[in-house]
Amino acid sequence: MTLKFDTRETYMQIIPENSILDANMTENLMQSIQKNDHNGINNFIIDLSNCHKYEIEANEPLMELHDLVYNRMNGSIVFTNLNSEVFNKIKQERLHLSLNITPTLVEAVDIINMEVLERDILGEE
Repeated sequence: MTLKFDTRETYMQIIPENSILDANMTENLMQSIQKNDHNGINNFIIDLSNCHKYEIEANEPLMELHDLVYNRMNGSIVFTNLNSEVFNKIKQERLHLSLNITPTLVEAVDIINMEVLERDILGEE
């Protein structure tokens, strides 16, 4: 599977080119985030605009990916640009209650920036 990377100052945008959000895609995302040196970047925006189908087998790996970034890397992860079929399936599986999902990249960047600020403020106390 091909992943495109776009590195910014406070986050890395990852765009999978696969049309199906499944366990394999999620595992590839996790491996990529774990093994690559991101120059200190631990915040990720996953742009799912190319994904048109969701498979339930992705549920557990998505939650593991969320856990990896938030709890082990002390970072943030936001999923954006989901089409209606993928979003409805994620909502049906109730994952939207745990994952950060936004309709646009701008909103995803806002969440990343707010969480970075929150970590900075909490770290000063």
